Amino acid sequence: MPIDVALLDLFKGQFHFRTDRLLADYLGIKSNTLATVRANKSQLGSLPRLRMLKMVDGDTIADIEQGIGSAWHLVKLMDAHILAVSARQQAA
Repeated sequence: MPIDVALLDLFKGQFHFRTDRLLADYLGIKSNTLATVRANKSQLGSLPRLRMLKMVDGDTIADIEQGIGSAWHLVKLMDAHILAVSARQQAA
């Protein structure tokens, strides 16, 4: 699975976007743009990645810059966020 598709699926599931249209609206892109990313004909741009990072709460500018430039880094940040949320929920 292409990394941007995996990223979309991870983000959509974690933040409970029911449809790709709602996800596209949040990311500030058109639904057909999202479809081309899912078809591996294009990649997510900087703005959608930044909007994902804002939801994940990237701690430093370096994290934000790396997440914009690298889907792999953004996946790592999201995984860390998910683990932290799970740990807080289990502790409660």
